[in-house]
Amino acid sequence: MTSPAPIVSLRYPAPSSLGTVAGVPRLSLVTSEARDFFTGAARAPRELATSILLIGQVARSRFHTPPGMLARILLEADPVVNVGNSHLRFEAFSACCGVYGRADVPNGALDGAWTSQGTTNVDLGAPMRAALVGVVDGQELGLAVGADHLTVRADGGEAVERQITLPRRWLRGFLESAAIQAGMTEGPMARGAQVVRFLRSLPRSATRGSVWVTSAAGTGLRVSATPSPGALRAGGLERLRLLERAASQAVSLQVWGDDSGCTAWRMALTHGGAITLLLGPEGWRGLSGEGRSLEHLERSPHQGFDLGEGRWFPRELPYGARTQAELQPRLQAAQELVAAVRLTATEAGFRAEVPGTGTVHHVVADADGVRCTCPWYAKHSGERGPCKHVLAAQWAADA
Repeated sequence: MTSPAPIVSLRYPAPSSLGTVAGVPRLSLVTSEARDFFTGAARAPRELATSILLIGQVARSRFHTPPGMLARILLEADPVVNVGNSHLRFEAFSACCGVYGRADVPNGALDGAWTSQGTTNVDLGAPMRAALVGVVDGQELGLAVGADHLTVRADGGEAVERQITLPRRWLRGFLESAAIQAGMTEGPMARGAQVVRFLRSLPRSATRGSVWVTSAAGTGLRVSATPSPGALRAGGLERLRLLERAASQAVSLQVWGDDSGCTAWRMALTHGGAITLLLGPEGWRGLSGEGRSLEHLERSPHQGFDLGEGRWFPRELPYGARTQAELQPRLQAAQELVAAVRLTATEAGFRAEVPGTGTVHHVVADADGVRCTCPWYAKHSGERGPCKHVLAAQWAADA
């Protein structure tokens, strides 16, 4: 797999740290922007620490990446934090971009001042991860998110700048993951101890092909090799074991799915937080190439989707105001084809002739949907969004 060129470099003025201020432990999460986002305290320190560690683990995981790319990928393994609407949302993609993870920390789990809104990368290096492992409940934990209040230094040392790169697939992934979740259907749920039992039942090694997730009396969730009414198609469920770190703090685990085999798993936590993992249909299949955002052309990478709340939320990414068209080669290719489309209206919709490479492709829109004769459509059958010929024909029809 060829990695797209990086689009931005980020620099932290100091490492994140867990220190003490006036005798009170204080977690200082340093961001790549020189401004304050939140200053206060965590009401459930262990839940917060576990959530951050889990999202960091997502960023450092790879389920389908050539080993030769690992060293570079590990330098790109910092999550982002979205601050706004009285939430902290920590987000990351796995190195292969086949898993999206988000930890939601609501206002009810925090005490303090929300001084700014935005989304920025947060330093989560090895020293910070080691410190988070030791966080426990029952003591006060101060929390600062931002780059201005660097009063805490790990071991009292000087700040060390560290540069990372954000690959373009992360931006496409933000765009696709939200669109995928917006189109999902709610499935079954496990509660309490059922969550731990279900996660322990999952395979540890990589699997191929589809399985089906359904409900079972007394266990909450069950995986079957055969489909059944109400079951959700899924793949690569070994990736779901990322949630084991937080399983002891889980209240419930809810699954959503769609026809392609993408599944989203939302774990509600004891003190009101939640962790969501979105899995692509297969372990080797990256979310950035799903093409589902082409069904939501009015959306941008600067919007996310919260399954628990059933709504879109703003995400002011600090990587420039890139639009969906700039991130989707299919959109750009379709725009170049529109003028050459030959369109014929029918009672049920339209038929169109769209030029291809050395041939002409035929697009048909009727009561059964929209289809194309191109090889790409034959391979994916619309599961990975419309092809460029369908997009061009639809735009010509709407003109």
